[in-house]
Amino acid sequence: IALDPIKTPLLGTTIKDTIKRGDADYVQVIHTSKKVGIWDQLGDIDVYVKYEPDTDSGAFNDDHLIAFFIHIATSTKRLFLTGELNETGIGNVSRTQPNTALTECTIGIYGSLLMKNRFKKFGISLENRNPVFWGGIGPFGKTEIFSGTQSETRENESSDSDDDDCSICYNNKVNARLSCDHEMCDTCWDTWQNTPSSKNKCPMCKQTVTSVDKI
Repeated sequence: IALDPIKTPLLGTTIKDTIKRGDADYVQVIHTSKKVGIWDQLGDIDVYVKYEPDTDSGAFNDDHLIAFFIHIATSTKRLFLTGELNETGIGNVSRTQPNTALTECTIGIYGSLLMKNRFKKFGISLENRNPVFWGGIGPFGKTEIFSGTQSETRENESSDSDDDDCSICYNNKVNARLSCDHEMCDTCWDTWQNTPSSKNKCPMCKQTVTSVDKI
């Protein structure tokens, strides 16, 4: 899988050739940014992502960055993405594995090459911050991940910061204690619990959560 292969910049180090057809039995290339990415067909199947960011969403305004979230969604088994035949196709985002139609392809790690689709273009739309997509991303869809690592963010907080901040988002106060004794805010717990990969396990220690107490 080639995630939004970037163009060689006018200045700086020359970028080596990206992954392309022939490098493996099946090469899928996901194109997200026409401005900074290579838009030409490169793979056995090329997927073109239509993305229109919000006007005031910080790091999420970078359509080149959307490839990172697509990788998170599929490689962590949170979501199933399908592209629709045609570069401007709508495609689909689902929490459960769908039955792929003849005019669709599965995006990411679940994909397999159908010879009838080889050398064709597929499209998927993630416009208007698709709620199923961003909901499935869970904690990874928080802007804090781009303002430095969580440890860096924590170290840079003022010394008078309360110690009862949520260790996941650092925005809310801790108000939920899991049966494994880890604590967080109920918003982060609800978000994590509603992702397919959570399986009702603690996001920190992966123990099965049998109860959640309000603090």
